[in-house]
Amino acid sequence: YQPKSLTVKKNVPVRWEIDAQDIGGCARDIIVPSYGIRKTLARGLNVIQFTPKQAGIIDFSCGMGMIRGSFSVVE
Repeated sequence: YQPKSLTVKKNVPVRWEIDAQDIGGCARDIIVPSYGIRKTLARGLNVIQFTPKQAGIIDFSCGMGMIRGSFSVVE
């Protein structure tokens, strides 16, 4: 996943756009455990929306946890 780290603001809705062109294997699934998000990515544009409620780090990964990234939530 590129970029691997993103910065967002607490209590501001996030619209995460993922352009999945050449995606396969476990990378097709993206999970954000702390927000109960699990999405199988389709080829092309995928959108995930959520609102971070606490400052800190929100981790995300592929379905197997091998490919990782995070959101840094700031006040």
